[in-house]
Amino acid sequence: MCFIILLLIQVSSCVADDGALLAARPVSQLEVCQTLTKNQLASCEALREEAHAMRSEAYSAVDKADLIREQAYRVKDEANEIRDEVHQARVRELDARRALETTLVETIALIKTQVTASSLFAQETRTSLVSLENDMRDFKDEMTGFKDEMADLKDQVADLKDQVADLKETKTAGRSGELIPAVRVEQKSTSRADCSADKAVDGNVHTQSHTAIGRNLWFRYHFASAERVGTVKIVNGKIDAVYYARLNGVRVVVMVNNVHRVPCQPNSVAVREGTGIQAQTYIVNCGGVRGVGVELNLDTTTALGAYLELREIEVYAA
Repeated sequence: MCFIILLLIQVSSCVADDGALLAARPVSQLEVCQTLTKNQLASCEALREEAHAMRSEAYSAVDKADLIREQAYRVKDEANEIRDEVHQARVRELDARRALETTLVETIALIKTQVTASSLFAQETRTSLVSLENDMRDFKDEMTGFKDEMADLKDQVADLKDQVADLKETKTAGRSGELIPAVRVEQKSTSRADCSADKAVDGNVHTQSHTAIGRNLWFRYHFASAERVGTVKIVNGKIDAVYYARLNGVRVVVMVNNVHRVPCQPNSVAVREGTGIQAQTYIVNCGGVRGVGVELNLDTTTALGAYLELREIEVYAA
């Protein structure tokens, strides 16, 4: 801008010099122009063009300044927007902190309440445990007394059992040699429908019980009540020379209860030679052992297994 002002001053001095010449000599404009030298005209023209160029540059600088001013305004607006966003972010952060503080305060209060409740519950639990220990101590004392009463009761029951046993012996003493009827018979398996276990106690020597082939075969003869077993009469299921050996090795035991067994004598049956009912009838002595029934057991070492066949079985009291 200072350069433009100097240029304008030079142009003004040039014009002033021309005016002084005109004033010194009152002549026509044509004459004044003719008195100017070509160099002065060229210098003035050059100064005018330079001033025009500088004025154009000044305008251009002003336009650029306006553009920069507009950009500055836009930057300022953007800065204001950013400042607003930062402010809003700070407000949101402050709200979040306040909400978090509120939540923490509420959580701490809730925890304190729960801790207090837990402490009360623990105290009540301790009180209940103390009461329970006292109850357990009383219960143990009662159980001790109950055990003593149960021991006395067991002794009384044992005495009653002995009395019942003596009574049964008295009742069955006169039954020596009498048939003890079967209330139920069963066998491990059945080969055919007409060879069921009850065929061995039907009183008919022409029918028989017959298991399927297998190992560890058994036949059970149950009493109505405990009896003293004297002898057991067994009629072989096969009375011909071809198959009567199937009964060989059968063992007879007295069933004292569902678990305990007492063997009779002989320990196992040795099949005799001979055919017919009489030849294949065997008597086993059980010695008066008290039981709830008798059981016949038969096993074999052969790979195919064996059969347990009975035409009749009779049990007699001791």
